[in-house]
Order: sequence, then C-alpha cells, then structure tokens
Amino acid sequence: MENIKLDKMCYKRDKLAYLLVLGGLALNVFYFFTLYKSNSTFFFKYNVGISILYNLLFMLFVFLSAEEIKNYHRNFSIVLFVIGIAQVARIFILPLNGLHQEAITNKNFIFIAIYLALSAVLLISGAIISFIHSTKLKNYKASKGE
Repeated sequence: MENIKLDKMCYKRDKLAYLLVLGGLALNVFYFFTLYKSNSTFFFKYNVGISILYNLLFMLFVFLSAEEIKNYHRNFSIVLFVIGIAQVARIFILPLNGLHQEAITNKNFIFIAIYLALSAVLLISGAIISFIHSTKLKNYKASKGE
C-alpha cells in the first residue's frame, strides 16, 4: 500500500506543503500592512527601507521556494525552515523597537507578533512536511534504481 502512495507522489504535487507556505506568505503581507499603516515618523528612517527590501526578498524567496517544494525539491525545504526561524527573530527587531518608541500601539504589536509567529509556524510546518515527503520520494526512487 505504501508503494502505491509513493508511486502516486511521482505524479502528484506536494499540495499540503505548498499551501502551508503560501499561508505563511499571506500572513507576512498582513504583518507588513499592520506595521506600516501607522503614520508615525519613527518608521520614516533608513531601517524602514531595509525592512521593505527584506520583505520584497522574503516574498520572492518564499514564493520561489513554494513552487519548488511543490515539485519535491528537498533543498528548498531547508531554505524555508531558515526563513521561518527568521520570521520569529523579526518580532524582536522593528516591531519591538517601534513599541518601545511608542510608534505602534500594544494592540498592533500583538497583531504583528501573532502574524509573524503564525507565518513562522506555517513556513516551518511546510518545510518539515516537504522535507519528509521529498525524502520518502527520493528513497523510493533510489530503491527502484531511478
């Protein structure tokens, strides 16, 4: 029975991991809008430019990685795992600094922290699921001599 599932994996895409990663990407967009909807001049500094550039690169790498894990490319699950950990670290950089400077409210900070934490959970979950599936498929193909 397991061989039938693995045989099907050769022709089907890894939709679960893909959807989890896209969910993590969507939550990052919510974070971005929540953080920058504030009209505080605190966010009009060079670190905002760096943050915006990071967000653009984040979205690019996450989307490209999502496309690759959909096709069981195992190395991209590692990339997504690292990006997921970076999402947690981001809570303690710009949002926390904005909270300490009273540029954002406690309520907004809580939403931002939740968005980033959930984004990290979805990215890491997608990465782990992708890694497991792609490893199973790789081992199955190796046992068949492909």
